[in-house]
Amino acid sequence: MILKMILDEILPKLPGVLIQEYGDDLEKAFFPSIQNFFPNFEKLWQFLVVPSTYRIYFLSKIVVNPCIRRTRQQVEYSSCNPFLADYDWKAFEKSEARKPSIIDTRPEVGKRIKDLGLLHYSILLQLENAKNHILAKNKDFLEDSLVHLAGIMDLIEDFATSLHLLLCDSDNRKVEILQELTEVEFLERAKKWYHEFYPKTFEFYLSKGKFRSISVPNRSNIVHEFFQENPMWNNVEKFFVKVKTYRNKIVHTPFLLKIKAGNDFFVPKLGRILDYQNYDSIRNIAENQNIFERDFLPKEQLVDDLFNEALKHLDSIWPLFFNEISKRLEKSNTVFLKEMGFNETV
Repeated sequence: MILKMILDEILPKLPGVLIQEYGDDLEKAFFPSIQNFFPNFEKLWQFLVVPSTYRIYFLSKIVVNPCIRRTRQQVEYSSCNPFLADYDWKAFEKSEARKPSIIDTRPEVGKRIKDLGLLHYSILLQLENAKNHILAKNKDFLEDSLVHLAGIMDLIEDFATSLHLLLCDSDNRKVEILQELTEVEFLERAKKWYHEFYPKTFEFYLSKGKFRSISVPNRSNIVHEFFQENPMWNNVEKFFVKVKTYRNKIVHTPFLLKIKAGNDFFVPKLGRILDYQNYDSIRNIAENQNIFERDFLPKEQLVDDLFNEALKHLDSIWPLFFNEISKRLEKSNTVFLKEMGFNETV
């Protein structure tokens, strides 16, 4: 069976497919700068992104289509690519239409894998945008960099949710939080929402002019079902919640707390931003050296520290994604492989 033959051939080769050689322009330019802090980004890329693209044509010697066994340049610029099998070759060769590159997703790949690949790439893009603002050191680099760092949390949750739904489908098991809650379990979650959010409903309506939506269950429940209360995920979640809280404070509310000392502007540390929400709390802070040293640091140091800490947190949970994906590939899970675009017509 050609499917099994191709998988047996390419899987051992995936760890040798490096971003520096086979990535796109952004990946090649930016990944080396974060590789020491976030090496697991490449490992997941090798088993999620590489098999879903035309890169596999350079890993296999047994794919029978003669158009596949071409050099990298020929695949990128030749009409021999099977993706274009229905084109009028003569007309196409004379046109300026873009031909598929090895980094393009193969047409056999399913939507769920495409979405996961896009989310994975978007996380790298957010990191790159944050780093560019940090390096630019313009007037608003603190606010701009935190906007991108905070946005990573939503992308991680979307990635974990999408992957969990795909894995449940692949393993023929139900999504517990969406399909198997008893009435008692559902009401317990509704009760938790009531105690956490209902007491603040009046203030929320006054400030927002609308009711708070009741989400029971919610996306966070699916994410926690995937991670199974893994302590590494709990640490990642706590960190990014603090980043989002800091971002919201300095972007969406009055924020004048930038204390100049020498040539530096000092701002509250990550866990201290909520201690300084009004004028009275900050009026005499510069005169209290002990509190100042405890709660503040230069804003350049804050964003540098947050960026590096974000990379380390991301690297800690990426193996959890990698293990689930590589396991389905290695065990030739039928549903997962079909979604990845491996079938007998490859």
